[in-house]
Amino acid sequence: MVNIRDLDPSASPLDYYGSELRRLREEARLKQGQLGEIVFCTASLIGQIETARKVPTRDFSERVDAALDTNGAFSRLVGLVLRSQLPTWFQPYAEMEAKAAYISSFQAQLVYGLLQTEEYARAVLGAFTVLRFDDDPDLVYTEDFVQGHMTANPQALREGSLRCDHLQAAALSVEDSAALIARVMEERYGHHPGPDERAVA
Repeated sequence: MVNIRDLDPSASPLDYYGSELRRLREEARLKQGQLGEIVFCTASLIGQIETARKVPTRDFSERVDAALDTNGAFSRLVGLVLRSQLPTWFQPYAEMEAKAAYISSFQAQLVYGLLQTEEYARAVLGAFTVLRFDDDPDLVYTEDFVQGHMTANPQALREGSLRCDHLQAAALSVEDSAALIARVMEERYGHHPGPDERAVA
């Protein structure tokens, strides 16, 4: 006898997804293993998703929609499910990131704070991302150790865009970057790249 976990469909998008999957599967008079064979997965995976122990993928949702003839219900629902698995403060950014037409992102590996010189700290202070949209206001996204911050403040946007422009202007060309990497590899690790490696950035 299979132990079926009772779900409260209103508890979360994942619980709702699982309860709907079970309901529609049972309406189609399919056992978990039978549905699994149709959508190319195990009965165990079907059971884990139906009991909200496993998060469904977009691909799984599309295959279930086709198998159960749901007119795209699970494909539409899975986006909400996936977003609900993210920290609350990150969900708005994830949604905007998916819609962005262009994204500029700057990241840096950091030396521990107490060992930083002032010049170093200024060079690497905080990572940021600029999201540009075709029809909506642009956004700047930053993170600290607690949470992320998203703003459409014009001053923040100007500052973020200006920093992106400065970083792009200061960056080495593709060829110079490849040459620098090759030189460091050779000097520090004794690696001598061949002609093909030197040509690739």
